[in-house]
Amino acid sequence: MFVSRKHFGLTLWMLLSTSLLVYACGGGGGSSSGGGGTTTISNASQGSQAASSGTQAAQAGTGLSDLATSLGQVASGGLGITKPVNPLTLKNAKYAKMIAMNNKVARSKAMQKVSAKMKASKSKITFAPEPFGPEVTPCDNFDENTDSGSITLSGTIDSETGAIDLDVVFDSCREDFSETDGTVSLSATATNDTTLDMDMVLDAFTITDYDPADTTPFTTVLGVMTATVTIEEQITMSSATAMSFDLEMDGSMSFVDQSGTTDETTTIAFNNFANAGSITGIDTSTTTFTNELDGGITQSTTEQDGTHSVAITFTNFDSTVVAIDDQNSSTTDLTFSGTVATDFTPNEDCGIEGTFSFVTETAIRYTEGESCPVQGRIVINGNTGVDFNDDSSVDITVGSETQSFASCDELFSGCEVEDDFVDL
Repeated sequence: MFVSRKHFGLTLWMLLSTSLLVYACGGGGGSSSGGGGTTTISNASQGSQAASSGTQAAQAGTGLSDLATSLGQVASGGLGITKPVNPLTLKNAKYAKMIAMNNKVARSKAMQKVSAKMKASKSKITFAPEPFGPEVTPCDNFDENTDSGSITLSGTIDSETGAIDLDVVFDSCREDFSETDGTVSLSATATNDTTLDMDMVLDAFTITDYDPADTTPFTTVLGVMTATVTIEEQITMSSATAMSFDLEMDGSMSFVDQSGTTDETTTIAFNNFANAGSITGIDTSTTTFTNELDGGITQSTTEQDGTHSVAITFTNFDSTVVAIDDQNSSTTDLTFSGTVATDFTPNEDCGIEGTFSFVTETAIRYTEGESCPVQGRIVINGNTGVDFNDDSSVDITVGSETQSFASCDELFSGCEVEDDFVDL
């Protein structure tokens, strides 16, 4: 099975084991500044924690970029190009739920009607921007006893230049066990099906997900996502199997997960967050994802034991994922490099904070059927080696001291911050 827009599950769980290296925090303590502005790593225990922080940051940044792109698919009324989700993203249960909520709304019947109206208006031949709307599209929740709500569009569309300026108002739009509310201001240029340049402002944009098993529809809430953000996004399909993208985001989002026995609230703040990259080999046996992350994010999770947060700042943090899937075998290689700064609250969530520089000397490789890497080496701050061995063990070396783990699972088990980012 080729890695395609729809099928990324095959390599997903193998790939994310590396990003879960972040959960090895335990012991140690804060460190002073090291050479080149990085934080000093004095022993192997601190080295494992530094590895944790950096790889956690890589997963979080990539996942939030995919989350922003899925929001854009909803906000733009189905306008534009579908961007495949990086295999690094969906292992995070929170991100996966939020992306699934966005995708369900984006593919709803009401949004398909909105998209058809926008495309029909663009196809008209005009010589100046033409007023559009207000155009009201009713939603359909399949329950005659409940108001379905609506989506209202108004603004201008220029069929000659492909320029679109619209306000999209979601008013209690209920469909497919989701309710969408809020306003999106959209400015975009989409001259054809291969190029999209889009700026969006989402104001109290909210998606509420309900339990489809309810006898009375729209009764039991499973999750609520709210976004007040600005998103700038450019996507270009250079061929049928390749695309490039550039995304910038500021603002905040929240997600209340009510699907369990207790509610869990996650908030994410974006500060000049940026992700540029490319995807090649779409719908082929070899798919390559490249990402460069810059800027900052802060993610906080409130649970029964209080609030835990981590602030992450990226500087030229590059990652490459190569997923190969042929008839004989499947492998996934991950490399990353650049600088990450982390700050945990409370400090006890991870024993080391600061600025860390990463270099991948040998790609971290996963093979089909294995949950841990079977090869790979990364170096942190020039003095900390992290080696993945063919028996799934991991060695972390600082100077003459080596700390060994029987498997990546053993390495991952010691950090409380796992509840902040990934449900293992």
